[in-house]
Amino acid sequence: KKEELMASRRELKKSVNYISGELFAECLVNAMFIPGTDKAKAEGIMAEILKMQDEFVSRISHTEPGNVKGFYKKFRSDFNAKVNEIIAKEGNFDVIHAHDWLVANAAKTIKASYNIPIVTTIHATEAGRNSGIHDETQRYINDTEWMLTYESSEVIVNSNYMKGELQRLFGLPYEKINVIPNGVNMNLFSGIERDYNFRRKFAMDNEKIILFMGRLVYEKGIQHLIAAMPKILNGYHDAKLVICGRGGMIDELKEQVNNMGISEKVYFAGYMGGKDVQKMYKAADIAVFPST
Repeated sequence: KKEELMASRRELKKSVNYISGELFAECLVNAMFIPGTDKAKAEGIMAEILKMQDEFVSRISHTEPGNVKGFYKKFRSDFNAKVNEIIAKEGNFDVIHAHDWLVANAAKTIKASYNIPIVTTIHATEAGRNSGIHDETQRYINDTEWMLTYESSEVIVNSNYMKGELQRLFGLPYEKINVIPNGVNMNLFSGIERDYNFRRKFAMDNEKIILFMGRLVYEKGIQHLIAAMPKILNGYHDAKLVICGRGGMIDELKEQVNNMGISEKVYFAGYMGGKDVQKMYKAADIAVFPST
């Protein structure tokens, strides 16, 4: 019960922070770029948003003893009312953009209050992440995902695979799901030369770098890439797998590498950010993304 309560708190904090951030960003953009915006009014609304965020996050951290369900019900009601109040001050929005299940109830409430459509981006599903639904928590998340897609006028995914998964799981009409692939800003990589001193941190000059960059979680499929390394090395003895990122599977993946006896050919580089990301892509000979 305590673990469930902590999980509920984490989910609520994520929702509060996400919605507060979106409201703040919208207000900031209006103040900076929309002609005729009352900047003093916008600054006042932004201060109110930050105050709201602090107050509701604090309430989550100090759950009232006793009636937990009643506490969460009142919390959501109060938060939705405050969000509606701020939206009324900012001016009506044209569309609600929701990301995944955590903001589903807030998006549905705002839709009903202001009669504006929801457009939802689904990056992954609970069933996909866990190869099925196995317990009540997963079933709750799965049902919430269905509700969000049902309430949405349009749904965005970034691959045809995900489009098929949503149709199979939730029975969504084909024309309601829009595939918009993730983009790459090529300008970030133009004019950058390969930095050999940087590259030598991960591989010798004669080695060909196979690069993975991303979160170290099951659905990213790094375990399959590692499993394929012996076959790759049979044909290309100078190959070197460099894994950049962090996540919950790090220890499991390292154990897999050690058990396979290929630790000399797999390098865990840890998290990378900023210019190092650009340098790493320039250092690599090929990048692989074996998402499941």
